[in-house]
Parts: sequence; C-alpha cells; structure tokens
Amino acid sequence: MPYKLIITAGPSLDEETHQIVHVNSETSVPLSSDNFSGQVTVRVAHFRGLAPHGTEPIPNSPYFEKECNATFSIDASGVYKTQSLTADDLLFGIVFRTSITDRLPSTYKLGVRALQWFNPNIDFQLEGEKPTVLAPLLALVSRVNVTALSPESESELSTIPTRPENSHPDSLSPSGPGIPEKSWFSFGPSLDPRRARHKFYSNEDVRRETIIGSNNILSIDMNNGFLDFRDLSLRIPGMPFNVGLGPYMNGRPVQYCCMSRDKTKVYWCVVFTLMEDEG
Repeated sequence: MPYKLIITAGPSLDEETHQIVHVNSETSVPLSSDNFSGQVTVRVAHFRGLAPHGTEPIPNSPYFEKECNATFSIDASGVYKTQSLTADDLLFGIVFRTSITDRLPSTYKLGVRALQWFNPNIDFQLEGEKPTVLAPLLALVSRVNVTALSPESESELSTIPTRPENSHPDSLSPSGPGIPEKSWFSFGPSLDPRRARHKFYSNEDVRRETIIGSNNILSIDMNNGFLDFRDLSLRIPGMPFNVGLGPYMNGRPVQYCCMSRDKTKVYWCVVFTLMEDEG
C-alpha cells in the first residue's frame, strides 16, 4: 500500500494550533505561546507528501548534499520562556498518543538496546498508555547554537533566520547572564562535536547547572539517518535488517516534541502523519 506524509508543526500537542509544514522549503512555521516564541523548519529526503494549500511539494533539499547520511531534519530556533529552565528540564523526543504495544515488532527490544548503545541518554518508555522516547535536548540533538536575545530579535521572534544549510556550527559559548561559563564551550577540531556534547550533557549535575535562560535564542538541528522515507523503513544501528514502519505508523501520528521533564509544558511539536495514498 503506497503512503504519503503530512507534517505539521505547532506550539502544543493540540492539532488546532498546528500548521502544515512546507517540507524542504526555507519557509518556517512561526510558533508563539506562553512557553515558547520562535519557528520550526522541517526537511525530509525523498519527501512524498502534502504541502500547504497553494504550494507544491518539494521532494528534496540541498541540506542533504552536506548531510548525506541524514534522512530528515527538524530545525527549531526560539526563546524558552520558563524561568530558571535548565538543560535537565528540557526534553526532546517522540510522544505517542496511544498505546503501541499491539503494533511493536517482536524484535523491538533488540532495537531499543541498539539505539541506547548509540545514545545512552535516550529513555524508552514504550509499554504504557502514552509511550515516549525522550532524552535531554542538549544530549540528543545534532547541533546547538546559542545567541543572546537582542531588542531587535525580540521584536521579530517569528522571523528568526534559520542557519544556512552549509553552516551548522555546534556553538556553545557564553551568551548572557545566568549561564555558567563552563557549561557552554566549543570543541577542538580533534573531537566530534555531537558526541562530545552528548557525553558532556549525559551528566545530570552538568545539565542542572546549565540555565537555558529566557534572554537567549536557542537553535537546534535534529537529524538522523535511521528512517528511510522511500520505503518507510527503520534502519537500526548494528542490526542486519530494516523494520518496515507502514503498519506501525498508519493511523498513529508520530509526535516529535520538546517538553518539560515533568511533561506539564510543551514548547513546540512536529507531527509526522502517515496517510494512504489513493492516487
């Protein structure tokens, strides 16, 4: 059965707050709520799906010429308005709407172990009524950049520019009061910035000492190459086979959310919904 994707983004889990994302365009979805002000851009390699009314789907992005191992990217920039928010409070990952135990493949536990080896910061809670796959944001995402919030950017939060596709610095430098200087740093050329940051923020004490700050614009790029949208399969590191996702995603939207650790606040959300393509 052929499928197509529809991707939406909004400041909450409520679909009424979402807009359809023009995937692979540089047109971002502006987001504004009591918790977050900013924007989200989504890119998908070999995209086959819906575009906003009046636009045409864009099948690919120059982004993947540089990120040749990635199959999709979620790029979010903005200000988190929660006071005294720390890196330990800010989680990112997948939040399912309902139980998925009836659709999990028999090999899922092997897959979980493989993905936790890839990044031990990921916490899999797959067997509850509302399953989640979450990790501290800074210990999971591909790239991070922090800039001080200026009067000019504060008045134009809905049009914060996304980073150029050929330049995604992992920049963690001091950028405002309230951020411990040791928490934001640049990595030497001999280190892999992503892995070094993931290891650094795997320490709970470090995360708790790192204040995100409502006086900063936090920009992240999350990409990976596990999902292949050409055949809707999941490639698990270290496993000799792929898992077909069509039966598991059909009718069950996958919600990528940035939320508080206690799950009382959702800062922003991107939803991938799989639909049968009737031609």
